Amino acid sequence: MLYTKDKFCLKHWLNLSYIFDKYLKTCYNTYGIYQIIHNYMYEKLLSSAGLSTNEAAIYEILLAESSQKASKIAKDSPLKRALVYKILGDLVAKGLAIKDEQPGEIATYTASHPDTLRQMAEQRAKEAETARQSIAGIIPQLASTYNLSLGKPGVRFFEGIAGFKQALFDSLDSTDTIYTYVDLSAMPEPARAINVDYANERKEKNIAKRLLLLDTPFARKLMADQNENTDDYKFLPASMTPFKTSLQIYNGKIAYYTLRDQNMISVIIEDRDIYATHRSLFEMIWELLDKKNTAPKSAYDMTDLNKYSNPKSSGL
Repeated sequence: MLYTKDKFCLKHWLNLSYIFDKYLKTCYNTYGIYQIIHNYMYEKLLSSAGLSTNEAAIYEILLAESSQKASKIAKDSPLKRALVYKILGDLVAKGLAIKDEQPGEIATYTASHPDTLRQMAEQRAKEAETARQSIAGIIPQLASTYNLSLGKPGVRFFEGIAGFKQALFDSLDSTDTIYTYVDLSAMPEPARAINVDYANERKEKNIAKRLLLLDTPFARKLMADQNENTDDYKFLPASMTPFKTSLQIYNGKIAYYTLRDQNMISVIIEDRDIYATHRSLFEMIWELLDKKNTAPKSAYDMTDLNKYSNPKSSGL
């Protein structure tokens, strides 16, 4: 039989034991939660560098212990052995692990320096930027196709001299004659250089073209120097107000190009009805114009040509 004092001591000891046991469990649980959070953060960071969740787990094991056999790595991992072997091969291919094979010995694996992860992340960033630029370049065309599927005109906008080139070269896919209005005298020098390359490629592809040219001394001199077939172009009346633009009609599309030194804008509209309207108007004007208007007119003072750039550099 226990005395009152002994009972008190036993009860006090049991209380302390209970508190201590609860403290240990709390510490264990806290550490477990810490490990879960720690591992989760590791996996997220490694995944952002291009590793899968399983690759991140195996790479962490390699970092913890150097030079391990695949069988030991598989034991330390919750993954199946066959999957671990595959992942090790993937890590070696990515440069994150080194496989050491000595004659007559089982191969071992060692983690590469973690700086490799930084290099991988930088490479992924470069690839992402390249992909972003590539996608940005085709978005207008994709949007145009999308709009057409909804019965809306497909419209694409292009800016600057690079945009002018992209829009101009779009017509090189034409399967029919290209119909063009243009004020050659208004074309700035950078655009003329691009137009030369365009004209050469168009002729190599045997794409037919008809031009309605604003009648200027520069345009007449250009056509004479290039010895163009007079059946392919006609002059619009010289009395027309100069227009610093060009319009092309082709392949169910119409394309506008502003011909100015700054803030050049090009627009391609893809719509069969708009295309049909512009083509009909072009053909009507073509038929109304007399072929005789392609002959040189004495009313022009040819000495004024000095104010223009070299006409041979313009192309068509």
